[in-house]
Amino acid sequence: MIKIDKAVSSPGKIESMSLSQDDTFRFADILAQFLYPGVIVALFGRLGSGKTALVKGFCHGLGVQEEVTSPSYTIMNIYKGRLPVYHFDFYRLYQNTDWNELGLDEYLFGEGVSFIEWPDRLGNWLPGESVEITIQRLRPYTEANVDHRKIMVKNLKGADLLQHSDNGIIAKI
Repeated sequence: MIKIDKAVSSPGKIESMSLSQDDTFRFADILAQFLYPGVIVALFGRLGSGKTALVKGFCHGLGVQEEVTSPSYTIMNIYKGRLPVYHFDFYRLYQNTDWNELGLDEYLFGEGVSFIEWPDRLGNWLPGESVEITIQRLRPYTEANVDHRKIMVKNLKGADLLQHSDNGIIAKI
């Protein structure tokens, strides 16, 4: 079950509580309908917070059929869906990396959707109009809340079109 806190749901901004990895997956699957060619989704969160789980849900919503994995060692994975998907993980790179040398603009400003884990490594290279998603595990960790996460989304065009029922569940439109 996905919960939306109506008090903080506004045009382009959503705060949500995910109670399981399946919730995280479904949340991203629903939000995928608002993604468009050239959009950059910056994923902020600590190691193990669920960034890749979000990307898996987004990819499902974009019609990707193949298995989605973390590009921690390859830096980028490419998937085919209704739009091309470019999944970056910059954890192993440093802020002083020559981003021009990597040819990122070919992907970031192309016809696909770019998901960037560890976008802070890009410094000023990250466009200001990027969709920003922050995912946090709840603390203290207990057996009961090990998979509970707070997900905050900013700059998502069209997110205000989500339907909210009385119990706060997102309805796919």
